[in-house]
Amino acid sequence: MSYLTRLHPDMDVLRKALLNTEGRRGTGYSCTYDQKEHGAHLSYINGLFQTFRQNRRLDLAIDLGRELTKFQEGLWNDHIPKWDAKVFTNNLVPDKIQKTENIQTADGIIIQNLILAGYSSKYVNWIAIGIGTDDPSPGQTQLSNEVTRLPCLKDGWMVPAADILQTGVIFGAGTPTNKYSEFGGVTGGDVLEDFLGWRVLMPVEGYIDHRIGETIILFNHIQETVSLS
Repeated sequence: MSYLTRLHPDMDVLRKALLNTEGRRGTGYSCTYDQKEHGAHLSYINGLFQTFRQNRRLDLAIDLGRELTKFQEGLWNDHIPKWDAKVFTNNLVPDKIQKTENIQTADGIIIQNLILAGYSSKYVNWIAIGIGTDDPSPGQTQLSNEVTRLPCLKDGWMVPAADILQTGVIFGAGTPTNKYSEFGGVTGGDVLEDFLGWRVLMPVEGYIDHRIGETIILFNHIQETVSLS
């Protein structure tokens, strides 16, 4: 019996009804870095997010998340890093950057609404990475070919700002060597029990050629959240 069915007997019916529904829009930025050149700086970014969370400084976490996204948008749109020094001044220009829109799954829509209705506290707070190439769809329940996943609250960030939820992780140099093509937001570390909330499939030219011990992958995801209005 699935997690959704355990919450309500009609949840599987609801899921099928949402298979052709367009979910909330989201965008993912994937950046590849050289471990030797940028490893310490990326650890610093992750450490800042963790410190702000531990000290309940949501304002600083939001500022940092916005600056990270502004930096990535500047690189993608203008090929020029735009970094507001309000929080910190590290100029982290990646070896490669790719911007890709996501597909929110039917499970992702259900989970968001269950949270708002007070029926669930199961959040999409892990990010998975894989090598699958199948086209994403709302009915998808897992990545096409997952390799590994990481928790945002330990190896990255999860920052709410108005109607946007920003999540991300840093896949370190120990991540297995692969040509990575897909990312997904999932509800936990169990491949069989947890749920896929959204999936990003990059274009072929955006695939990440990762080499264990040599490169680091930073993935930053910005998702519209459910509005109460």
